[in-house]
Amino acid sequence: MMDKHLSDSPILMFGPMAAACHRGAKTQTRRIPHKIPPRIGHRFWVKESFRVEALYDDIGPNDLKELNLSSIPVWYEANGDGSDDGRCAPGGGQWGKLRPSIFMPKNLSRTTLRVTARRHEHLHEITEDDALAEGISATNILNGEWRYGIGGPAGGPSGEKGAWPLDRWKSDPIDAFRVLWDELYPAEEQSWYANPLVRVVCFSVTQKNINEVSW
Repeated sequence: MMDKHLSDSPILMFGPMAAACHRGAKTQTRRIPHKIPPRIGHRFWVKESFRVEALYDDIGPNDLKELNLSSIPVWYEANGDGSDDGRCAPGGGQWGKLRPSIFMPKNLSRTTLRVTARRHEHLHEITEDDALAEGISATNILNGEWRYGIGGPAGGPSGEKGAWPLDRWKSDPIDAFRVLWDELYPAEEQSWYANPLVRVVCFSVTQKNINEVSW
């Protein structure tokens, strides 16, 4: 049994990576190390952009935490733009304003990660398998030739929410990860070219709220 004194903590994911995490396609993350590294068994709950019904739009993040959120419909922005069904929430209501991932309450998170391994390495040490485990998607839609890039909610190419257009997909998964990294870390000293030291965290994925996941 895991040590229950291992504290849970949030982890921010932007749209396509939140979707990749939720479907189990992303099982690694590389970050510039700032904090104490998580221990094996540490649990993260994924924070991602979301919407609740419009009638709650005047309720701030702190007050939203106090509501009975189990009875409130939630639209996860990584699934689409909230307009696929005419912006109609269950019961005929309307989806409200987009709330950035930083404001997601713990009990609305739908994805739980448990740390299985960790290490430090330089960015260029990433392998093709690592790049795919980072959430890079693969498609052979172009004349049967494999291309790699950022997919939409189902991992597919152009046409899905958040997916790269086909002309951005690369012939190598590491090259696709390079482009993604430089978008996330534009500072010169943290860029792919600078080859910074990074912390690699590997994790298992559970498609449940962290409060529903046993130790």
